Amino acid sequence: MQIRWLFSKGMDLGGLFLPVWVTWCVCFLLPSNWLQSEIPLMLWVLIVIGIDVGHVWSTLFRSYFSPIDRSMHYKSLWLIPIMAFIVFFGISQLSIVYFWRVLAYLALYHFIKQQYGFLRLYKAKGHDFQRKFIPDNFIIYFSMLVPVLFWHLQESRQFSWFIDGDFYTVGAFLKSFDPSSIKFSFSFIYFSIIICWLIEDVIRQQKSKISKLPKQLWIITTALNWYIGIVYFNSDLAFTLTNVIAHGIPYYILIFTFIRKRSFQRRGTPYITKNKMVWMVGAVIVIGFFEEYLWDMLVYRDHEDFFSNIITYTVDQFSNPLVVGLAMSILVVPQITHYILDGIIWKTGPKNPGLKEIMLNNE
Repeated sequence: MQIRWLFSKGMDLGGLFLPVWVTWCVCFLLPSNWLQSEIPLMLWVLIVIGIDVGHVWSTLFRSYFSPIDRSMHYKSLWLIPIMAFIVFFGISQLSIVYFWRVLAYLALYHFIKQQYGFLRLYKAKGHDFQRKFIPDNFIIYFSMLVPVLFWHLQESRQFSWFIDGDFYTVGAFLKSFDPSSIKFSFSFIYFSIIICWLIEDVIRQQKSKISKLPKQLWIITTALNWYIGIVYFNSDLAFTLTNVIAHGIPYYILIFTFIRKRSFQRRGTPYITKNKMVWMVGAVIVIGFFEEYLWDMLVYRDHEDFFSNIITYTVDQFSNPLVVGLAMSILVVPQITHYILDGIIWKTGPKNPGLKEIMLNNE
């Protein structure tokens, strides 16, 4: 059977799957008291600034820094940041909690759509368009939404997406039930349906003689990652590790692979070398550092010891609600732009001519 990978076998295994699997091992091997403690500073710098914030800024190379993409999406590139600022500044003046709540659900939607997008790429690459009793599209959404539903039904979760209380919780309706019984029921239904999907997919794979292993690994890895990070472990450290690594690293790979493939298609040579890729990653991490520096100096002061030892704080922490809302609304614009713009620049069709051909070529 022929195995058709999305990028290449080594890149898929080493970039998309292995980091997530290693993260699971780390979570299971860490003592429980470590999992319940605060995220170590240097790990926070690596995970949050290096991967989470850095991957947001990597969108620059697929938008504002790309003459091709600027010409195709000119209106969106300027309209989205302006509208993002206006909307979120308005929300900030109503409620800071709702500011973060809207952002949290927007982030959740973005994370889910990325997993779905990679699934579509795997299916297209493997010519996997068979009709099934349990469709792949259903199972990828199911694998993420059920853990999120569990999160909403449990008031005892020791983690949040951005701030405490950013997701609604309705656990009061379940107080009469044993929490362990609820967790068992969710887990049983969850894995039963995923196993049924896998059995059906393997049977169809045997009939078609075409391996669906990459797609199967993507769905199973997604399901286990969301279950482990949200349901199994009740830990901010475990959630942050599983959430950020499974989302940020694949996005970096997607951005740089697309740039390389587009260059190969246009010039016949992979324009993005390894040295250039390292420079690009370094650039977005530096930008991400300064974004977090401004957040800490102006708004929250959660990591003052780290940032102020590198660059002295020259401005007092804002306290006026209007000024705080203004600063937050400006600082959050790159993140919101990344979320919304992703739904535009990665959508195949007339607005992105050649996108499908670039992503599906075997170069």
